Amino acid sequence: MANSKRKCAYHGDRIRDYIVVNSMAFCSYESAAKWGYANKNKGKEKIRVVQKKKDVIKKKELMTRPQWFNRLKIEVHKYVTHVRDKDKGCYTCGKTDPTIKYDAGHRHHAGRGGGDRRRFILENIHKQCSVNCNQHGSGMPVEYDVALDSEYGKGFAYHLSCEANYPTLKELFPTWQDIELEIKRYRKLLKDAGI
Repeated sequence: MANSKRKCAYHGDRIRDYIVVNSMAFCSYESAAKWGYANKNKGKEKIRVVQKKKDVIKKKELMTRPQWFNRLKIEVHKYVTHVRDKDKGCYTCGKTDPTIKYDAGHRHHAGRGGGDRRRFILENIHKQCSVNCNQHGSGMPVEYDVALDSEYGKGFAYHLSCEANYPTLKELFPTWQDIELEIKRYRKLLKDAGI
């Protein structure tokens, strides 16, 4: 086997006579063994990285839709309270006190099951005082409807109350990958806003 253009994979020297191991040329079996010993962890590291990616995907596949929707809810609520409505007061009472904790209040809440198709419609979510309006005031539905009609036009509150006007969550997000894309979109919006 004579080819002066070949180089030993271990030494890097040009070689005329060589042996081939795993498609690589070596000047001797000893050089091949030394190369293998020196690079034994490279293969392990590649396998570890590939396995870690597979584990992450498997973990995502095992998550239930409600778990994905809870992750999305967190990002949507952060977006509403810290980006879109950041400089606005409470949607129902108008308070702008910086000492007040604010929530992302829903006019039509998803409840425990979380299946309400209006759950992630941004017109259904606005910044509200956490305690006075959202919790103790049960979302202040009358005031919320008045605010919706004044912001989006007369009759919008009624339109929003008809759940059938909106696609189901299964139609909006057929797979977990679709929910993950929406989470990433909101995370990018938050990152662009410096949050």
